[in-house]
Amino acid sequence: MSFFALKTVAVLSMLFDHVYHLFHLELFDQPLEAFGRWAAESFPGPVGDALSWFAGFLILALPYLGRIAAPIFLFCIANGYRHTRSIKRYAQRIFLFGALAQIPYFLYLKAWEARLGEELYIPLNFMFTLGLGLLSIALYEREKEQNPSLALLAAFLPIAAAEFFRTEGGGMYAMLVPAFYLTMELPLQKRAVIWMLFFPVAQLGYWIWLFQGPITGPPLAETFLYAVGPCLGVAVALFYNGEKGHATKTAQYGVYALYPVHFLVLALLGFWMAS
Repeated sequence: MSFFALKTVAVLSMLFDHVYHLFHLELFDQPLEAFGRWAAESFPGPVGDALSWFAGFLILALPYLGRIAAPIFLFCIANGYRHTRSIKRYAQRIFLFGALAQIPYFLYLKAWEARLGEELYIPLNFMFTLGLGLLSIALYEREKEQNPSLALLAAFLPIAAAEFFRTEGGGMYAMLVPAFYLTMELPLQKRAVIWMLFFPVAQLGYWIWLFQGPITGPPLAETFLYAVGPCLGVAVALFYNGEKGHATKTAQYGVYALYPVHFLVLALLGFWMAS
C-alpha cells in the first residue's frame, strides 16, 4: 500500500469517525435498529434472525472504522520525517494547522456536548500530538549523534509534553511516532511481532479503563473500542510498501486544510441540529 493510499484511508477514517460521533443516532443506529426490527417481523425464522443480528453487529462494528485513522497518521509522520527536506518547515506546518484547527475543534466538541447533553474535556487537537511526535524523532536523531546516552531522554521530552498539555491521545499516541520510526526498516514479520507486543503496552491506560468493569467504569463495549480499535490502524500501517503513490502538493495541503475546515462544518451542522 502506497503512502498516498495510506493517507487516503486515514482521512476517510477520520471523517467517518467525526461524522459518526456527532450524528450516529440519525445516520446509523436508528436506521439499523429499524432495519433489524423490520427484518425480524418480515422474515420470521432464521433469515430474519440473521438479518437482525447483522444489523446489531453493524451498530457495534461501525465505530471501529474511525479508530483506524490515528495510528496511520502517526505512522505518516514517522515516514514523513525520513523524506522531508526540512524538519523545521515540516514541524511549523503541522503546528500552524494545529493552531488554525483549535477553535473549530473546540466548536465541534461543543456541538457534540450540545447533542449529548454532557460536558466533555477539550484537549489540544491531534495535530499537536503529531507535531510533538515529530519533535521526539528530531531530538532523538540530533542527540544520537552528539550524545547517544541522552538520545532516549531527549526523545521522551516531547512525549511528556503531549501528556502534560493533554493533547488528543496524549503521550501514549505521541510515543507511537518514534516507535514507528525506529521499527520502519525491519522486515514485516519482525515489525508485526514487535507491534503485537508493544501496542498493548502503549494502550495500558485503556486496558486499565477496560478492566474497571461496567459498574465503576464506562460500558464494556466502549472501553473495548478504544483499547482494541486502534490496533486496526497499526495493522493497516504495516502494509506500507515504501512507494509514494500519486500524492501531489495540492493533495498534501488539501489534507492539512481539510482538518480545520471539516471541524467547522460539522460544528455548524451539529449546533443547527441541536437547536
